[in-house]
Order: sequence, then structure tokens, then C-alpha cells
Amino acid sequence: MFGQIKKLLGHSAVYGLGAMAASLCTLVLAPIYLRRMGLAEYGRVQLLNSFASIMTTVLTLGVASVLPKMFIHDCTNEDDRKKLLSSAIGFAAFSALTMFVICWALSGRLALALCNGTEYRSHVLMAASYGGLMLIQQVSVIYLRIRQWPQKFVAVSITQISLILILNIVLVWYARLGVRGVQISSLCSCIVSLCLAAVLVRPGLSANISLKMVKHVLRLAIPVAPATMVPWVLNVSDRYFIKHSHGLADTGLYSIGYQIGMMGLIVLINAFQWAWGPFYQTHCDEPGADRMCAKIGKYYVLILTFIGLMVSVFAPEIIRVLSRKELWTPDRLHSCALIVPLVSLSYVLNGIQVFTIPVFMRRDCGKRLSVIMGAIALLNIGLNFFIIPIFGIWGAVGTTLLCFGAGSVVCIAASNRIFHIPFEYANYAKLLIVSAGLYLVFGHLSGSIFKILLLKSCTPIIFAGLLAVVKFADPTEVGKIRSIRSRVMRRFGLHACDPA
Repeated sequence: MFGQIKKLLGHSAVYGLGAMAASLCTLVLAPIYLRRMGLAEYGRVQLLNSFASIMTTVLTLGVASVLPKMFIHDCTNEDDRKKLLSSAIGFAAFSALTMFVICWALSGRLALALCNGTEYRSHVLMAASYGGLMLIQQVSVIYLRIRQWPQKFVAVSITQISLILILNIVLVWYARLGVRGVQISSLCSCIVSLCLAAVLVRPGLSANISLKMVKHVLRLAIPVAPATMVPWVLNVSDRYFIKHSHGLADTGLYSIGYQIGMMGLIVLINAFQWAWGPFYQTHCDEPGADRMCAKIGKYYVLILTFIGLMVSVFAPEIIRVLSRKELWTPDRLHSCALIVPLVSLSYVLNGIQVFTIPVFMRRDCGKRLSVIMGAIALLNIGLNFFIIPIFGIWGAVGTTLLCFGAGSVVCIAASNRIFHIPFEYANYAKLLIVSAGLYLVFGHLSGSIFKILLLKSCTPIIFAGLLAVVKFADPTEVGKIRSIRSRVMRRFGLHACDPA
């Protein structure tokens, strides 16, 4: 079991490099945007990027979720696998073209809704363009994940991220092109990374596109589609309600706190999700798979919680580093810092929900997952509609936390009826109590910046000590952790010899 977990961790670590690069890119770009734009322009950038992401998610129609299962279990030979991949990419290209035509026809209305002016039609069309390219790329690189080639997958991601970073520095920072510079950077980077992805997946493609295969993919994927769209509803829809009821400035403020809160967590969630789906599909029928999944889930949630705690504790310092001082009044700084821990907790719960998704895919229970997630999405939209106009960004944060929490609870309950995983709920409660206590102690320190940073840097040590006190790890896990620590110490010359 530990050997299989080690393999999963290795793949997750490689995927994590790509996700970490994306997160670091966001960290670097945030001060560039905030120092060259106001909060209103920053809010406009977020809405346009969200629009592109929405279009990509909607038109994927759940194809990305069902392809690993079909590739591994339904295709009987390599020819079928090549035809499956080619058909999926062909469908993605057709969907991207359809999306652009629709956005072109409605560009005026979309510009008014997203950017408060029809003069932003070209911005909407550029967002539709790079959204379509992202759709084709997303379907293409699934092949690299299914084949468990994380290095090639990461090469595509890092190429795209590097170009985004370089072009944004040139076009936004030096040329001062503002929102247009952001969009040109996104479009150019998507074109180059898609070309690289095409080269890497070329050996897995067939010259034939089968309409019968496309129909088969859609028959399995469409029932899952609502579930794949729900994360967008939970992650993004609140910004549109804030924009319409409280303006672009509040949208920008909320977006900053939200991005910091999800900063490190989205790296781990994406890295784990990319590795976890194919891993689960390969090993779920082996003896002891339920216990293995429970152990993986336990330490996955541990790492999520630790990252969320650290981001929350250092939130005020991160905010000051990312933006220019004149954007922040004390009230704004305090509000933005308080958004961070609530968003972080929401994403820990989202990570738990993501953990259960392969269970539904393996047993062809996509409809059940879609019903669950559709109900959560409707709850989220309804609460946003009534609460955000009254409570503003705090209504948005509360709604996000409630809906992510409900989604994780219901998904765990439903997935356990399909494939029972003995989750260690008591240990999850210990994590929550320890983390909440540490945040209350270290998240609101005052004094000199040196003193604050020194005290906050003790958080990881105290966190580990408290988990040892409450016996988070069982004796077998403790022994394994000690053996890993001993090997690491010997490798670095810190453990000269074993006792005789």
C-alpha cells in the first residue's frame, strides 16, 4: 500500500510543479496588475478571465471527466484509444468555433454586462478566443495524464505560464496596455502551448474522427456535465453579483482576498486531482483499496489544512506585498485579510469533494454526481441573489463556505454508498480544531513587523507538535514517518550511524 501511495505522491509532486508555477505566476502578476491598474480595472480583468473559464467549462460538457475511465476500461486496443482521443479533440475544436461565433453575435450585450460598456466588445471576443484555445488544449493534454506522463503535461503548463508572465511584464508593466495587454498575453500563450501539446499528443492520435465515438463520449459525458460546471458557479458567480450590486471596486477587493485564500490550496488540489483520477481508476479494484484510499485522503486533507492555515496566518503581510499602499485603507486591509481564512477553509472542503469524484466516474454514476452538484449550484445562486445585495462581500464569503461544506458532506455520503472508504472523521475534527486555534492566536498579532514574522514563523512547529499530542497519526504511520525522516537525515549527513 505504501508503495502505491509513494507512486501517487511522485506523480502529484510533478503535477504540483506545474500548478505551483501557475500560482507563482499569479503572485507575480497580482502586484503588476494592482500597480498599473485600479481596483475597478482589476475587477474587469477578473470578470473577463472568468468569462473565458466559464465558456471552456460549459463547452467541455464533462468530456474531460469521463475520458480517463473510457480510455482505461472501455477501449480494448490502441486503435480504439487513438480514435477516442482524436474524436474528443475534434469535438473540442468544433465547440470552440461555435463558442466564438455565438460570442461574436452577442459581443455588444456581453461587453455591457461584463465591463459596463459596449466599447469593450473586442475584449469579449479576445476572451472567447483564448477560452476556445484552452478548451482544445484541455482535452488534448488529458492523453498525457492518462498515460501517466506528468513531465510532459507540466512542460505544456510551464510553457504557457512562462509566456503569460513575460508578455504581461512587457505589455502591462512597460507598455501600460492595461486590460488589453492582459488579454493579448493570454491569447499568445494559449496559441504556443497548444502547438506544443499537439506535438506531444501526436503519437496518440488517429487520422479518423468517429462520429459514433463522439456520440458515445457525449452519452457518458453529458450526465456529468452539470457536475463539472458547478465548480465555476461556486468559484466565480459571486463576483458577478458583487459587480452588479456593489460595483467593480468591491469586485476587485473581493477577488484579491479570494485569490490569496485559494493561493496554495488550488496548487495542491489541481496537482492531486490530475494524478488521483488515473491512479484510482487503475487500483480501485485491488484488495485493500478502501484502506489505501482512506490513508491517502487523511494526509491529503492534512496538507490542505496546513497550507490553508499558513496562508491565513500570513494574509495581512501577503496583501501588503502584492499591492501598492494607496489602494488600502485600514478597513479595506482588515476586510481583505478576514476573507482569506474563510476562503481557505472553503477550499479545504472543496478538496475533500474533489477526492470523491473518481468514485462516481468509475461506477458510471455521473448522473448522481450531477444531481448533487446541480442542487448545490442552485443553492449557491439563490443565496448569492438574496444575500450579496444586503451583505456584500461578506455574504459572498459566507455563501461560498456554506455551499462548499454542503457539497463535501453530500459527496462523501453518496460516494460511500458506491465504494465505501473508511474516512477518519475524528482526525479531520482534530485538524479543524488545531488549525482554528492557531489562526486565532497567530492570525491577529500586533507589534513590529520583525516580531510578527518571527512569531508567525513558529506556526508550523506548533502545528506539528499539537498533532502529535492529539495522536493524529497511528503507530504504523508514526513508524513510517520516522523511517522517512531517518533516511532523509542520513542522505544529508545529519545521522552519522545507526545505534549498534
